[in-house]
Amino acid sequence: MDEASTLGAAALLSLLGFGMLALGQERHWQTVTGLGEHKRIRSAPLLAAGLMLQAAACGLFVKAEGASFGALLWGLSMTATAMTVALTLTWRPSALRWLAAGLVRRRA
Repeated sequence: MDEASTLGAAALLSLLGFGMLALGQERHWQTVTGLGEHKRIRSAPLLAAGLMLQAAACGLFVKAEGASFGALLWGLSMTATAMTVALTLTWRPSALRWLAAGLVRRRA
């Protein structure tokens, strides 16, 4: 995998991680899916998976750019992807339905 692909994959992992962290919260889950509490998956696995995806993104950034610059890129990526998820939840929460649908399908 070349450097650009590695950086893109790391940014995608960070975006998915923040999406899972957001869906781990009851309010965001209901906003995105419209489902009540009875259809919600437990939040602890979502939070753990979100944190693991962030750690994997950090590892890819460090692998691609080295420890010092990779950590800096990871921090910048976390800022950008967190803002992306926050703005998506604000203006178009339905854009995250595919992630919630995949999580509900995996549970069943």
